[in-house]
Amino acid sequence: MTRPKYPIIEICKDETLLIIPDEIMLRSASDLGLASLAGRGIAFDSNGEKWTYRLTADHVRTAVTTTLLALAVYNPVMDVAPYWTRRGTYALQELKDAIHRCVDCDDDDITQFAGADTIKKAVDHSTSFDGIYRTLNKYVFAVDVELLSETEDE
Repeated sequence: MTRPKYPIIEICKDETLLIIPDEIMLRSASDLGLASLAGRGIAFDSNGEKWTYRLTADHVRTAVTTTLLALAVYNPVMDVAPYWTRRGTYALQELKDAIHRCVDCDDDDITQFAGADTIKKAVDHSTSFDGIYRTLNKYVFAVDVELLSETEDE
């Protein structure tokens, strides 16, 4: 089975943005997580390819009662594995446009530490996947608030 090259930037169908640095993040999920992760979006890998995936487990309980129990009482975590489907290649501008849509639809998750214009401008100035990945980490996922505020003051 072919696999994407990590890290991955995933754009979910509800216009949320995720970073998947390695496959370890995709090795466990809860019952509820498995139910909600089906067909989430497009994963852009660092090798210029687009992917979709679904998480599979040895036993998946998809009954309505399982979902209700997971919401109210017990939501066990289990080992899972991603099943990847390659969807073609992408141009860097396609990834930038997808990130812009996420920022535009954001409800202060992506823009918690930096404004939408700052993030979009930094993404636009990136000339590679690695540059976009570093930008997203800087402003969204691995934010050093003190360093960020120092650079904004300059």
